Amino acid sequence: MLNFGVIGTNWISKKFISATQTHHHAQTVAVFSRRQQSGQAFKADIGIDFTVYDQLESFLNHPSMNVVYIASPNHVHFDQIMMALKANKHVLVEKPAVISSQELQQIQDYLREHPQLYFMEAVKQTFFTAFHAVEKALPGIGHIIGANLNYLAYDENKIQFAKQEPLPSVLSAACSQRCPV
Repeated sequence: MLNFGVIGTNWISKKFISATQTHHHAQTVAVFSRRQQSGQAFKADIGIDFTVYDQLESFLNHPSMNVVYIASPNHVHFDQIMMALKANKHVLVEKPAVISSQELQQIQDYLREHPQLYFMEAVKQTFFTAFHAVEKALPGIGHIIGANLNYLAYDENKIQFAKQEPLPSVLSAACSQRCPV
């Protein structure tokens, strides 16, 4: 059984938790929010039972949780990934998983020392039919010197999110270097 703990109380966390409810081998058992009040409001909105934590260490010690899904601002991913791995939890993290190749190297080094743990970036595009069609066609294309492949979808909610002032930290270039949350 995959007993997920979710870091973050945003729209993608809500979709993720909803998805866990559709599979009989997965469930959400805990959610971490920086504020207990917003975590409880998130729980009430979703309408399922899980434990809400506002202390990350306590969250990572949840007794039945074995996988952590991280949907927090990008600049805190690395620290949360490492804390989860050191708590012996598997990790699924939203993209980008980290903000530097050095951070990725540290994660890989830790995983080599702890081969029982799994780490994955949530890049759903690799599961799309179109991705596999391109992958299959690549050998016949020949030498590639560059490519620009874009996938765009109109989403009014995301557009409004990007227009917020101040710009949310998840979209801020300045925050890619460790903004406070």
